[in-house]
Amino acid sequence: MISIKQHTLATLTGSILLAMSTQIWAHGDVTPQPVDASKLEQLGEGWREINPYTGNADAIAIGESAYTQNCARCHGLGAVSGGIAPDLRELPSDEEGDEYFVQRVRNGAIRNGVTYMPKFEGVISQEGLWSIRAWLESIALDELRKVKAEEKPTAATTSEAATTEKKTEPKAAAVVKPASTTTAALDGKALYTQKLCMTCHGDEGKAPLLPNYPKLNGQTKEYLVAQIKLIKDGIRTSGQSPVMVAMVANLTDSEIDAISDYLSKLN
Repeated sequence: MISIKQHTLATLTGSILLAMSTQIWAHGDVTPQPVDASKLEQLGEGWREINPYTGNADAIAIGESAYTQNCARCHGLGAVSGGIAPDLRELPSDEEGDEYFVQRVRNGAIRNGVTYMPKFEGVISQEGLWSIRAWLESIALDELRKVKAEEKPTAATTSEAATTEKKTEPKAAAVVKPASTTTAALDGKALYTQKLCMTCHGDEGKAPLLPNYPKLNGQTKEYLVAQIKLIKDGIRTSGQSPVMVAMVANLTDSEIDAISDYLSKLN
């Protein structure tokens, strides 16, 4: 959930389990489909460390089709996540992102005998996999950042809206609000599972899926709350933060508080 001791980038987030009703099933149920990337420059047997197709129009077109066949079931059509699996448009478009992308798609992920994500190496060529990465990079640049920039209100706009509201909005009658849900009323342990935190960080935050995922048990409640909110508010953007955005976007303050309280009390 949170990078605690070092600056690391989350691996490709296909490793997240999908929840349906009360049953959890794995991405591994999807059989990887071959991708025809023969029209692209062939890369040979050795795997490249940096995406050779960034900005390549042909690769981007191939990658979009390959994504739809192999990735959309978990991560959504057009890479627009429905909120269970992280939004892959948030993956950083840099060399660190390339490194972890390769690690995930080549090796897949298996934990406790359950396939969270199948191995794509040997089924999809290096050219095909890098094409998917090229497409994800292209929509991160062309859509996500543009949308975020357009949605972010300027200081002037905010001030103008506030002034208009003061002038036109009639004084509302006092409303008695129900008491907010307290930490005690929420089950942090249940939320930790329901919100799929445990699929990456393990039971009780003690057994991360991969060595570079942090252990969350025993961290102070204040620290955990602060870091989750920094990611949710878009203030913290380093390390694993980008792929955490979709996971924490719909958490309420009370839920964040309850999950953090639960983890802080574990040894």
